[in-house]
Amino acid sequence: VWSILSTTDLEGCGQSGTTMYTFVVEDNCGNTSTTEANVIISDTTPPSFVELPEDRMLECYPSGNDGALLSWLAGHGGAVAADDCSDSFLWSYDLINVIYDCDDNGTRTYRFYVEDECGNVSSADANFILFDSTPPEISKDAEPFLAECNGSSNAAEILNWLNNNGFAEANDICGNVTWTNDYGSIASDCGTTGEVLVTFTATDDCGNSIDTDATFTIEDTTVPVIICPEPITLECSDPANDAIIDAWLSTVAATDECNTVTITNTYPNTFEGACGETGVYTVIFTATDGCNLISMCQATITIEDNLDPEFLI
Repeated sequence: VWSILSTTDLEGCGQSGTTMYTFVVEDNCGNTSTTEANVIISDTTPPSFVELPEDRMLECYPSGNDGALLSWLAGHGGAVAADDCSDSFLWSYDLINVIYDCDDNGTRTYRFYVEDECGNVSSADANFILFDSTPPEISKDAEPFLAECNGSSNAAEILNWLNNNGFAEANDICGNVTWTNDYGSIASDCGTTGEVLVTFTATDDCGNSIDTDATFTIEDTTVPVIICPEPITLECSDPANDAIIDAWLSTVAATDECNTVTITNTYPNTFEGACGETGVYTVIFTATDGCNLISMCQATITIEDNLDPEFLI
């Protein structure tokens, strides 16, 4: 007669393990013998993914990305596992690759591991992706600049204005800002005056950009400087008077920092006679620059008769 005397459950994992059975055989006279045998249930099959981990894409946001990453990792990227022989799992992960795009943005690839109670492991990969599609923010627009013409094309003022981005300001929450501008040349007005519309562009590390415009204007509000000749006095009988007057008229001088100057005069104008061919000419000199700004001055030509008459007969 056969019977099972006892069973012993040895330690295993999950729903696997070893059970030892003791078998007893008895003959008709009550004599018995025993023997033992083990029934072994093993688990060599790794867990399966019911749901694979999913990629997570986030717009760059420095004060929130770390928390979002930790939450995603703690949730195994949204993965769900199942196993026929285990009721609980041990989850872990490794960062296996990083591809930077711009600044700190890019793709981080994580490998998620799920281990059952018997040490069988399955893995799956997913990406945590940070991107930046937001342009910088202009916190202060470019300022127009009005400069008085200085005769040197206002080069230093233009350079300072351009180097300071028209005094515009911008910031970006995810990276640095680089400024460029499209300055070409100033459209001439009169002399060396004129204006140019400049677009300043703020670009972040990921190539997102925003513009602000302003005008640099050079104006001329300064009249020419004119220096009149000293008054002259001539003897009426001198045959060289015309040549002397022509030379005297040409001695007027005028300068202007921004323009060429044209000089005109009113000679001959009203002659204030005294006696004979003597008298005074009041000559008005006018200096006009290329922007039609004028300066005026005046000087006199006095013609005298200091010679006594001569008897011809």
